[in-house]
Amino acid sequence: MKQPIKIDYDLRNQLNDSLHMPLECYQCGSCTANCSLNSIRENKITIRKIFHQAQIGVKPDKLVWDCASCKFCEIRCPRQVDIVDTINELRKHAYRRREIPQEFEPLLWNILEDGNPFGESQSLRFNWAKNLEVSTDLSDKDVLLYIGCANSYDPRLQKVVRSLVNILKKGNINFGLLGNLERCSGEAIIPTGEEHYLDVLIQDNVDEFNKYDISKIVTVSPHSFDIFKRLYPEFGLNIEVQHYTQLIQDLIDKSKIQLFKTEFSQVTYHDPCYLSRYHGIIDEPRNIISSIPNIDLVEMKNTKSNSICCGGGGGQIFRDIEQDNRISNLRIKEAHATNSEAILTSCPYCIQNFEDSIKVNQNSLVINDIIELVAKSMKLEVK
Repeated sequence: MKQPIKIDYDLRNQLNDSLHMPLECYQCGSCTANCSLNSIRENKITIRKIFHQAQIGVKPDKLVWDCASCKFCEIRCPRQVDIVDTINELRKHAYRRREIPQEFEPLLWNILEDGNPFGESQSLRFNWAKNLEVSTDLSDKDVLLYIGCANSYDPRLQKVVRSLVNILKKGNINFGLLGNLERCSGEAIIPTGEEHYLDVLIQDNVDEFNKYDISKIVTVSPHSFDIFKRLYPEFGLNIEVQHYTQLIQDLIDKSKIQLFKTEFSQVTYHDPCYLSRYHGIIDEPRNIISSIPNIDLVEMKNTKSNSICCGGGGGQIFRDIEQDNRISNLRIKEAHATNSEAILTSCPYCIQNFEDSIKVNQNSLVINDIIELVAKSMKLEVK
């Protein structure tokens, strides 16, 4: 005999009163059919089922934690339902019950104690800038360059930000950094469902940013860019926020930097979800690539707003995903099919996932951030 369905009226009212979105879903199933994760894994994420549970107030399925928050399902939704926001609300409810993946618990403690999700020492956060001659005095600077956690500690990604610093110097950008005062943006907290510390962290960061008479914050990670643009204004941030691709395109358009040909003759570009689908930043990266002489940009099968996610969003970058279930493998296959020498992107999580997939699949593709390609084109040596 089946157990009767237990309805959580508090959950139902919370979701339908705060979001007004679960009731908009009419259960067509296009979300489940279009989920990129479901194209590669056997244990499917049934988003349609998750939404029906939310509509009637049933405790959400554990698969709610597997969502990579890529929003691909949303662009295919005929009702334009905010699917990712609803899933994040379900995660908040699960967090209150202390029903979260075990990988997220140390992540939260690490951010609280060390200012980053990796548990690295705060005193080492600025080590990547050794011998670069960059300023942490923001009193006379126009631009704050926000590096982010992954770029600060991952040796592979440190090369990217070192290249960016050299590009901005060459372009005569009056910028500075927070150095060891920089802390996590909070984007890694969102997918855990924790609310209260996230608010505290954002407010602390806003108070720090507002100390300085800067006109712009430039981020390296699309995830930091997203949280600065979407959530920080609610806490008093009124400073312009740009992703680095926007700034570099501006430098090129104003002839502040000059680009030359590189060793690559044909490349392809992967759109990070948090740039393309979240904020419509699609043309800028392509304009940068096209500004480099003697280089052809070949698009993959799924591109721009239809790009397949690397699988790192929604906190998945901090979880141990089985190799066979990584959608980054599928994306690398698409890149390989273009016969390009390199796959370019503009997100640290994408680089980490793609490099893992290339090693496992023994693929010969080169992974570069657009920053690295521009630095090569400008003949800027990066050690």
